[in-house]
Amino acid sequence: VDMLYAFKALDPENNFPVGGSMDVVSNAYFFLNAFGYVNSNGYGRNPTLRNGEVVIPAYDTEVFKDYLALMNKFYTDGIINPNYFTMENTEAMAQLNNGQNILYGTPVYVTGLTSWDEWEAPYPLTSSVHETPVWHTPDFVRVGGCAVSATTEYPELCLRICDIFFAEDGREIWVGVPNDSEYSFGYYGAEIGPEGTEWWDTEKLDGLDLWSYLMAKRIGFMPSFGAIEDWPAYLAWYKIRGIDYEKRFDMNNPDQHYRWSVYNNLVPYASPCFPGTYYLSEEENYKLTDLRTVIHPYIEEQVAKFITGARPLDEIDAFAEELKGLGIEDLLAIYKAIYGP
Repeated sequence: VDMLYAFKALDPENNFPVGGSMDVVSNAYFFLNAFGYVNSNGYGRNPTLRNGEVVIPAYDTEVFKDYLALMNKFYTDGIINPNYFTMENTEAMAQLNNGQNILYGTPVYVTGLTSWDEWEAPYPLTSSVHETPVWHTPDFVRVGGCAVSATTEYPELCLRICDIFFAEDGREIWVGVPNDSEYSFGYYGAEIGPEGTEWWDTEKLDGLDLWSYLMAKRIGFMPSFGAIEDWPAYLAWYKIRGIDYEKRFDMNNPDQHYRWSVYNNLVPYASPCFPGTYYLSEEENYKLTDLRTVIHPYIEEQVAKFITGARPLDEIDAFAEELKGLGIEDLLAIYKAIYGP
C-alpha cells in the first residue's frame, strides 16, 4: 500500500497506481484476499473460505467492512481511477501503456507492453485481521470443453473418446507421445533435451512453433479436464513414473517470465478454496439461480456505493439486514451444503 501511495505522489494528477476497473482486469480481489478470503471477486458476492469456513464476503460484514473502508480510501485518494466502476478495456489498456499504473489485473505482456520483464505477479497481502498470507489453488475439477452433437449416430463412441482423457494415461494422450514413438503418427511435439533446452523440429512443423502448428493444423484434442494443466498434476504424473521433475522457465519468453513469478510469489501460499465446479440437482440449481439473480446485482450496486462514498460505511449493518431480507442465508446454506462439513 505504501508503494501505491509513493507512485501516486510522483504524478498525483495522472497516476492511478491500481489499474483497470472493478469489472475490467480487476485488482480488487487482490485486496479482498488480504482480509483472509481465499477466493471470491471484488464485489465479495461469490462464496469463499475464511478461516476454513464458507462465507459470502459481502454478508460477512464484520470483516468485509474493513475491505470496503480500504477501497473507499483508495477511491478518495485517487489510488483507483474515478471511473473505477465504468471504465472500459480500451481506457484501461491506454492508462497501462501510458505508464499510469503499477498494479494490473492480467499479465501485462498480453496488452502489448514491451517492458513486461519489469513486472511480476505480486505476493499475497496481509492485514490486521489476517496475518498469514494465503492464495487460492486452481480449480482441479472443471466442466471441460468437450461437445458432442445431439444428432450424432455414434453417441457412445463419442463419450468413450471423451472418457479416454480421464484414464491413467490421459495426460500422455493429451500432450502426445515421445517424438521417436511409432505411435506419433507423424505428429512431432516439444521435448526437453539433455541440456535442458526445449527442442522444436521446425522442419517437420512446417517452420512453425508447436502452438502455432497446433492451431493451424487443428491437431489433437485440447480439453481442460481435471487437473491436467495444473502444477500438482505435473508433479503427480512424474512422481508415479519415478521421474525427477524440475520446473524450468525461459526468462526471455514473456509468458514463461510471468509464470515464473507466479510460481515463486503465489504458489507457495496456495490453499484449498471453494470449488468453482459442483453438482446440484435440478431443483437446487433453479433455487440457486433465482437467489443469485436477485442478490448479486444488489451486492454489486451497494458495494459500488460504499466504495465511492455514495453510501456511508456506518450503514454496513443495515446492508447486511437488506441481504438477509433478499434470502442470502438460503444462498449461503446451499454453498455450505456444497462444500460439506
